[in-house]
Amino acid sequence: MRIAVIFEGRADSRYGVFNAVVQRVRHLCDVMRGEAVIDVYMLHLDHNRLARRLRGERAAEVPAVIHADGIEIAVVRGELTLLDALRRRLGLRPADYERWCRSIAGRFADYDVLSVHDLLPALLARAVCKPYCVTWHGASINTTPWRDSWTRRLTVECLADAWCNCTVSDSMGEVARRLCPTARVTTLHNGADERFEPLEAERRRTLRAERGVADADIVMTFVGRHDEDKKVWLLPDIYKRVCELLPERRVVFWSIGDGPLLEQLQRALPACGDIKYWGKRPADELPCLLGCADVMVLPSRMEGLPLVAAEALAAGCHVVGSRVGGTPEVIGADNTFPLDEHFVEHVAARIAAMARGEVTQSLPPAINWDATARLERTLLLSL
Repeated sequence: MRIAVIFEGRADSRYGVFNAVVQRVRHLCDVMRGEAVIDVYMLHLDHNRLARRLRGERAAEVPAVIHADGIEIAVVRGELTLLDALRRRLGLRPADYERWCRSIAGRFADYDVLSVHDLLPALLARAVCKPYCVTWHGASINTTPWRDSWTRRLTVECLADAWCNCTVSDSMGEVARRLCPTARVTTLHNGADERFEPLEAERRRTLRAERGVADADIVMTFVGRHDEDKKVWLLPDIYKRVCELLPERRVVFWSIGDGPLLEQLQRALPACGDIKYWGKRPADELPCLLGCADVMVLPSRMEGLPLVAAEALAAGCHVVGSRVGGTPEVIGADNTFPLDEHFVEHVAARIAAMARGEVTQSLPPAINWDATARLERTLLLSL
């Protein structure tokens, strides 16, 4: 069997879906060794020359092949025309993109199955006219189909045409079935990279000391994009309330990431000995940072399956957050709360309970790349 895995991404942004695809393919190759040849393709879309000139942008230097965690990824470049950029802004069908998909469809004609991720690669899979499975991540089901009629219609068409649709959380599966009741939908949870594991006690003590944190201190952290969807403006009130609930302990706040609301957060919580802004960190630094933290706060407005929450739990860091999307599936419903007027108080109380050792938390067995790879193997071999 020959399988093509196709996703959209950028060589200079190896986060989110990029990492999830790499990890899934790596584990799928292990469980299907000798049963299939698996090739991976990344669709790298740029504005065309005229659009770049009008936007004052230069053409990005993109390698033909990327290597990530032992996986070779062939890069397929495409261009967005001004008309398609305007169509997407107006919520109209991306006609030029679909023409481009038809022009490169022959490249995938020799594959038996296409395993694609999200809407644009799904449109390519339809043009290839081969059996295909779609994995839908976060916004591709929860948000973007509800913004305009064409995106919703295209999403429904791909849901209906796919041999199987995989969502990364049960909650996303429910949304997918509302969009297309006839679609075949199953859940394939994302997992946590093996690099995320609890630090040995002495190493953790040393690494925390290097960062100005003592054993008895509580490190509360937020990891992600600082924007409206993550509701980062709630973090100062949560932090201040935790300090009130734990007067006998020093509470340290670490912000990891960037985004449009970072300056607002910094004004509310100026950097000092107890407040540190790490900015956007390389992916290989996160296991250590999360391993040094005690609890992560995830006050998101919407989530598909928060991979950062799975990684935090795998690293031995507690997680508390909003009761949205797949978050309860990762961190447990008891550690999530509705985004209402009591949210800050509930989250702060839970953090205090975690700091006092009153809450135990672990990664659910289903949030595991090996388990996901075995389920995906069964799906692909049944085509």
